[in-house]
Amino acid sequence: MRRIMIDVDKKEIKDIIPELESGKYMLPSFQRQYVWDEDDIKDLIDSIINNYPIGTIILWKPSNPSLTEIDPFSKPLIDTDGKKAIENFYVIDGQQRLTSLLLLFKNWEILRGGEKIKCEIPIAYNPTNKKFYKSKTKGINLSDLIKAFWLKNKEMLRRLMDETPTEQFDDMMEKINRILEYKLPIYVMKTYEENEQTFLDMAEAFIRVNRYGVRIGNLELMLSFLAGAISGDLKERVHELYENLYDNFEIELQPVIRFAFSNFELKQTQISKVNQFRANIEKIKKVSRSEIDTIFKKCNISLGLTINLLKNELGISNSRLLPSQIPLVTVATYLYHRNINSLEELEEHDIKDIINWFILSSFNGYYREF
Repeated sequence: MRRIMIDVDKKEIKDIIPELESGKYMLPSFQRQYVWDEDDIKDLIDSIINNYPIGTIILWKPSNPSLTEIDPFSKPLIDTDGKKAIENFYVIDGQQRLTSLLLLFKNWEILRGGEKIKCEIPIAYNPTNKKFYKSKTKGINLSDLIKAFWLKNKEMLRRLMDETPTEQFDDMMEKINRILEYKLPIYVMKTYEENEQTFLDMAEAFIRVNRYGVRIGNLELMLSFLAGAISGDLKERVHELYENLYDNFEIELQPVIRFAFSNFELKQTQISKVNQFRANIEKIKKVSRSEIDTIFKKCNISLGLTINLLKNELGISNSRLLPSQIPLVTVATYLYHRNINSLEELEEHDIKDIINWFILSSFNGYYREF
């Protein structure tokens, strides 16, 4: 019996946007942050206008509508003021494109999990030379054109009619219609029960569609999905630790889980193997509350110091600047086991050794103890 059924459809962007705004699209925890810049968005819009392919959108529709029970660290594609969707979808592939479209239709700014995602410089269209620009002053903001020609904003329509010749007005309307009527291919993978194998199947699907674009391994995906095995107070502790560090550095969930559970004397193989991970989570749940408090407090200090060290010594203020976040785990482990509570406790040669090791390991891609 097939575990996954696939539906293939094409939807016009004007029909996709209301679905995106409904809150039923979710980002699983293995998804990276939104990393596209204005050039990427401009290229996407240009491709749509010229009717070039921009790839497919791949979704997973589980039978269980409560995605947070499957992946407690998933986030909505866009916040919806508490509205709850009847059905939900994981975005397996297409996050960057869907987010960019939302930015265009939402005046270049959205909220995701309470975090603001913003396009600092809007994309504008100049009807005189028929070119797109990254500019606040050159041309007409594309979001304003969306308001005029899709939302039928009377004030915006009137302003465009007063300020542009008929030929240019018609050209702008035609360009927006091309965006609205562009058809995106959408694959929906449906599952009728969710278990360990389902998560492995989704992980494999993600790896295959991103093989040449996103650097992500089986372990990272397994950690994300296996986060569903964490519940209760323990889940809240992991979530709190992750959120604090994410706000500070946009660190990803995977290194946080790897580091936190390694301090409960779990080896990386015990974290990455399904059966062992679940069994050991049950053991950790039996650890006294005071000991869990102590471990997570130390984890927060050690990872926080690691981040501050990179900021102070290398000027790295955001995890997006790192080729890999795995070396963060090693540095934090070193600080944790030395019981370092302040960077001032480190000797100058310690800091130099840590930074040299971090640079070499980040660029070489393999890690040895320092």
